[in-house]
Amino acid sequence: MYDLTVLIPTYNRKERLTQTLDCLSKQTNRNFQIVITDNCSDYDVSELIQLFDEDFRLRTKLIRRPYNIGSSANITMILLECESKWAWLLGDDDYPLPEAVETIYRNMDDNIGAMHFSVLDMQRYLSPDCKVNTLDDFIDLYHSWLHDKHPIVNLQGDLIFMSNKVYNMDIVRPYVGMSIEYSYSKIGQLIPIFRMLEEQTGEFLISDVEIVKSLIAANDHWNIQKILYGMTSFTYVPFPSLSKRQRIRLNDVVMFKYTYVMKNYILDGQKNWQYTDTLYHTIYKRILSPFSRLVFSSVAVCMQIGPLKNLMRKLLIKIEERRKAKHE
Repeated sequence: MYDLTVLIPTYNRKERLTQTLDCLSKQTNRNFQIVITDNCSDYDVSELIQLFDEDFRLRTKLIRRPYNIGSSANITMILLECESKWAWLLGDDDYPLPEAVETIYRNMDDNIGAMHFSVLDMQRYLSPDCKVNTLDDFIDLYHSWLHDKHPIVNLQGDLIFMSNKVYNMDIVRPYVGMSIEYSYSKIGQLIPIFRMLEEQTGEFLISDVEIVKSLIAANDHWNIQKILYGMTSFTYVPFPSLSKRQRIRLNDVVMFKYTYVMKNYILDGQKNWQYTDTLYHTIYKRILSPFSRLVFSSVAVCMQIGPLKNLMRKLLIKIEERRKAKHE
């Protein structure tokens, strides 16, 4: 029986999954097993597993869904397949660093309910890690980072990123059902952590040590509109112990910055006013400053006017091109 199980939900990612498995086969510590849940891909995933050595094959279990149950359900329900104490939830297009498993083992502690290995440079805040014990402490910590004078870019993205999370199943297993129930929020993988902190049954380790590389280009399969629609439902996930103020701040910590939302809205040339209306009234109306609320609503109105929409899109494309050229 292994202490660690790597859980990989997958769907139609033959080349990327092959590379992910290749990275796992090269780990400096091979004391782990793998469970793959195939969400009814149109190719035989078992053929990929056969490409690796016998030891790797024996440590790998493949479960094929009889039909596609949706990505969110496949991600959260794979937690039910873990029989070991520790579970690493890994995307099929993310690439573990050679010492990832060794790093996870080095940080294992019976009091820790979940680990977060940031993919960002968090040295300003972590040296090399910190632990939080309550949901209020977590919210206060991330809220302070988010509203720093020079905040780290994409802090929310790092938080909701799936592949940098490791769970102590002895502690979080009672909360997996809630994770599955609210999987449509698109961030069901965070709900066991939040519930654990709310009930104070385990610590949450936040580390500056990286264990995985995310292939940014692989995000071409994600529909940002579906993700944001789903994330608005997180507002209704119950955390009874939180005050109204803290519940709003938790939304602020989890949701993408409104500037990112509006940028994608403009670049995609959205015509559906209900999209921004839903996002604004369920999330951003409560967490934005008066000026930012005005900007958000003004952009939504301008996007309904053809000439203004085209002008804003062209202007934003030029800004993005200059930004990319500056960093090259």
